[in-house]
Formats: sequence, C-alpha cells, structure tokens
Amino acid sequence: MTHSMSLYSALAFVAAELNVYLRQQLQVSEDLVLLAPLVEADGSQTPGLDNKLSFSLLNVALEPGVSGALAGAAGAGRAPANLNLEVLIAASFSGRNYPQGLALLSAVMGFFQAAPLFNRQRFAALPEGIELISLELRSLSHAELQQLWTALNTGYRPSLLYKVWVLAAG
Repeated sequence: MTHSMSLYSALAFVAAELNVYLRQQLQVSEDLVLLAPLVEADGSQTPGLDNKLSFSLLNVALEPGVSGALAGAAGAGRAPANLNLEVLIAASFSGRNYPQGLALLSAVMGFFQAAPLFNRQRFAALPEGIELISLELRSLSHAELQQLWTALNTGYRPSLLYKVWVLAAG
C-alpha cells in the first residue's frame, strides 16, 4: 500500500464512521462531516460547509524509524507506511447555529473518546492494507492557535485538533 493510499483511505474511513455515529446520535439523514479543506486555495470557504464540520489534513509525517531505506535494494520488499497525521475538525456554524456546531464538536469528542482505536476487531470495514488507526486529541497554546489560523488564512472557528496514527498492515 502506498503512503497516499493509506493516508486517503484512513481519513475517508474515519470521516465515514464519524458520520455514521452522528447520523445515529442526532437522527439526521445527511452527512455532517465533510472530508474537505476548511478554505479553498484562494481563501474562500469551501462550498457546502455551511452548518457542517470540515475534516481536513494539516500535516503528514512518517512514523520515526520507518523509511524507504528499510525497503532494501531496488524497492523490493517495501516496509509498510506508518503515518502520523494531524487533522483539524472545524465547525462552520454561525449566528443562531453556533450552539449546534459546539454540540457537534462535543459529539465528535465523545465518539473518539469511546473509540480512540480503529482495528478489525471493532471495525470490520477497516480499509484493506490498514491494520490500525489511533486518534489522540491535541491541544495548542494560544500562540500556536494564532499561528494555525493565520496559516489557514481564515478567522478562528471552534475546532478540534487530533493526532492520527495509521499503522499499515505489513
């Protein structure tokens, strides 16, 4: 499995499972979490995010100690792609809908507290080539938050930052 395939497969799977949970908890038929950037490259809000949660990738790193050097000569027997990802889940709710966005973020936290580990025993539909996905809530200082939202070129929105570790099947 390539790094890009496990990256996309892992994030798409987690977003889909989160949507299943939120639809059941809130008794709604629509997806409330979109695997999409919070803002487009031109700085405009991504279409379709009004009153939804954006689930977007912020950073990718290979797990320390895992590299192509382990693959051997000529790329034979490549090592599995173990990834550290950072994802941002941001609420795009304004005005009277603001409390709904906060409630959704609370539900997301509850889901990941109850299921911080995605493995085949608990989630049979885990994508092929992925052995485990683990999530951990991260907190940022005020200075780090300011840097993040400045880098995103948008105003602050209530959000959660998670470290996502993806262990590829080997």
